[in-house]
Amino acid sequence: MQIKVTDMNGGQISFARATARYFLKIISSIEFMLGYLICFSDQRQTIHDYLSQVLVVRRRIAFSAYYAMPRVSSRFMFDVPLLLSRRDNDEAAVSGYECIWCNYRAKDKCRVCPQCRRLGFAPVGVVKGMLIMAGLIFTLFGGGLAYVTFWVVSERLVDDRLGREGTPWVIILTIFFGCVLCLFSGISSISGKKSLLQLMIWVGVGGRIAA
Repeated sequence: MQIKVTDMNGGQISFARATARYFLKIISSIEFMLGYLICFSDQRQTIHDYLSQVLVVRRRIAFSAYYAMPRVSSRFMFDVPLLLSRRDNDEAAVSGYECIWCNYRAKDKCRVCPQCRRLGFAPVGVVKGMLIMAGLIFTLFGGGLAYVTFWVVSERLVDDRLGREGTPWVIILTIFFGCVLCLFSGISSISGKKSLLQLMIWVGVGGRIAA
């Protein structure tokens, strides 16, 4: 493939970091391979590359601290941080950090949000990537449930015409509301609303979000 994996300064990565990156690929794979299709920084990092703080570059590249990667890494990858600047000057471009809960933004990295003091103060590119991944996943689920709803309703109408006992309407309505909820949540997340992402994080950490 004529590529290599380096640290953020172009140096060789340690065995521990390489091992961590290998297992972090699970995150990119389990979500319908979206982790491989979404760019989480202005340096072409997928989610497992970003979390392990590595870069994938061409083997013969003349690497420097100010190496400017193309804005679009390939025709198969979404350029999520649409507004991030390239690193094409003497000072690395700063993408900034954003709070998932109160939308507070700052250039300096903090463990918690300086304004609301809650966990979830992440780089802007990562927040956008998470929104798109969550949105696409829930939209796909919603589309699947829409198909199931159509199929179940069609079968129930046939059963009614033939005088047979079909799927209870309570179950059909439950599937329908699940479809609407998934589609609404997915589309809103893709459009930039953080409600779905906040709910997923809150559920994932059991509500323990305060510093």
